[in-house]
Amino acid sequence: MQFLYATNDSYTFMDTETYEQSTYEKSQLGSNADLLKENMIAKILIYEHRPITVLLPNFIELKVVDGEPGVRGDTASGGNKPVIVETGATIKVPLYLEIGETIRIDTRTREFVERVR
Repeated sequence: MQFLYATNDSYTFMDTETYEQSTYEKSQLGSNADLLKENMIAKILIYEHRPITVLLPNFIELKVVDGEPGVRGDTASGGNKPVIVETGATIKVPLYLEIGETIRIDTRTREFVERVR
C-alpha cells in the first residue's frame, strides 16, 4: 500500500492495485508509524479489516528538521544527540549533523546509518 497522508492520529493508505483507500489509527500501525513519509510504499498485513503488521522498507531517507546545532570536527567522539526528522520521529544521530541534512535510517532498529550526500 502507498501511504498518502496523516491527519492527527489517522493514516490513509491506497492499495496500489485496486486504488482503494483505507484509513487506520496510529495505534494500529505500530511503533514505526512516525517514520511514514508521504508516497512511501509499505506492506500491510490485514486481517478482518484491521492491520496486523506494517513493514516499511529496511532503509529510508529523511531530512533533519529540528535539533541542536552541529558541532564541527566532532566526528570521532561517538556522542549522539536527538533530532526530529521531517515525519516527526525522533532519531539519535552523531553530534556533527545539522538541520537540513538528509540521513539514512534503518527502520528495523530506528538507528542512524549514514548521512546522504
